[in-house]
Amino acid sequence: RNVPGVLGNTTRAIGVPLVEPMAAHRKREYNRVVELLWPIRRNLAQVGGSHAQRDIFFQMLVYAAIRAAHSAELGILLEDVTSIGFDGVADRTLYREAYAAIN
Repeated sequence: RNVPGVLGNTTRAIGVPLVEPMAAHRKREYNRVVELLWPIRRNLAQVGGSHAQRDIFFQMLVYAAIRAAHSAELGILLEDVTSIGFDGVADRTLYREAYAAIN
């Protein structure tokens, strides 16, 4: 069913594209996760939710980037995460692992 308006547009542009990278992550298809989440990562706020809820998708993307050896993207992702305002980025295990992968 085609839902008109802002909700329909957001669902088509962001909500639906979030499902496929979640499935790819479950299958350990880390290159695919990066390919799918990378272009929409800065638009996650459009689907709503708290920083903590959006952080889950960033963690999925960072984890996949580490596992798929996308070190160039890791630096950009860490800048994204910090600029969004997530708390204690450098102190959190996964993000610390990402910092170590680029240094």
